[in-house]
Amino acid sequence: LAGDGDAVLARLNREIDQHAENEAFEAAARARDKIGQVTRMQQRQKMVDVHKRDTDVLAFSRRDDMAHGVVLQVRDGRVLGKEKRLLKGIAERKDAEILAAFLLQHYLRSDTIPPQVAVESEPEDRGLIEEWLRSRAGRNVALIVPKKGALKSLVGVALKNARLDAEETRGARRGGSIVPAVYELQAVLGLKLPPFRIEAFDISNI
Repeated sequence: LAGDGDAVLARLNREIDQHAENEAFEAAARARDKIGQVTRMQQRQKMVDVHKRDTDVLAFSRRDDMAHGVVLQVRDGRVLGKEKRLLKGIAERKDAEILAAFLLQHYLRSDTIPPQVAVESEPEDRGLIEEWLRSRAGRNVALIVPKKGALKSLVGVALKNARLDAEETRGARRGGSIVPAVYELQAVLGLKLPPFRIEAFDISNI
C-alpha cells in the first residue's frame, strides 16, 4: 500500500456509492471485496511494527523444476512492498542452495539492502552471503532465521505468497489461472493444495 491505504479506501468507498447509484451491484461487490483486502493489509502492517527496523523478508516455494520467491519489504515497521523472483532448473537442488541463489539474484538487482534480511531457513554459505551483502551495502547486514514473533509470522506470509504464485503458475499451465474461489474452497476443505478437478455423481435415481 506504500502508506496510501486510507486514500485507497476512500476511493473504493466512492466507487461503491457510484456503482450502487448505477445499480451495478456486481461491481459494487468487487469494490467491497477490495476494501476487505486493503483493511486486512493495513492490520497486517500495524502488526509488523516491531522496533521499526527496516527488513526484507524472503521465502520461496518449489514446484517441479521451478522455485517461486517472494520478498516482503518492511520499512519503518510497515510492509510497504513485495517483489517476486523465479528460478528455473532447480529439480536437483537442495533448499539451502535455492535460497542462496534467490538471495544473490535478488540483491544483484536491488538498489536497496536493508540492515536486516529474514529468511525461512539457513541458506548455503551463509557467512559468505552475509559478507557479500555487507560489501554491497557498505555497512553491516544481518541475515537471520527468526524462530518466533512478528518476523517469524511475516516469513510465513511470504511463504504463503510464494506458494500461491507457484499454484497459479501450475494452474496456468493446465489451461487457466486459479480463481480466488478455488483458494476459498481449499481453505474450507482443509486441503494442502488447491483442487484442480471436482467430480460429482448424480444419486437422484439411486
